[in-house]
Amino acid sequence: MGRLRVRLLSEEIAKAADPTRGILAAEAAKLRLTLLAVTDEAIGLAKAYVAAGALPGSASVDALHVGVASVHRVDAVVSWNFRHMVSLRRRRMVHAVNLQLGYPLVDIVSPMEVFDA
Repeated sequence: MGRLRVRLLSEEIAKAADPTRGILAAEAAKLRLTLLAVTDEAIGLAKAYVAAGALPGSASVDALHVGVASVHRVDAVVSWNFRHMVSLRRRRMVHAVNLQLGYPLVDIVSPMEVFDA
């Protein structure tokens, strides 16, 4: 999968523009977050997304985020990445892979779909 790097929510929020960054930081502070393990199963699922064209090979870390979420049965992945993740076509392709391999559907949404700003 190439070199993987775990990014913390605070790092992702820091990339947002003002005033969105402040809103997201305040909302995230209200959440009870749990770190999920990157397992061999999640890595395999991420590879399946890339192989199926659901996510491009250049977005292997994004594929891993979705794989981890699917393996751990998380309802949604929240991302600002409209190029590689947050799109109806990609969501449908991820759903197809998940259904084919026996994983639950996972929504891929923007932060604005989650937080009431």
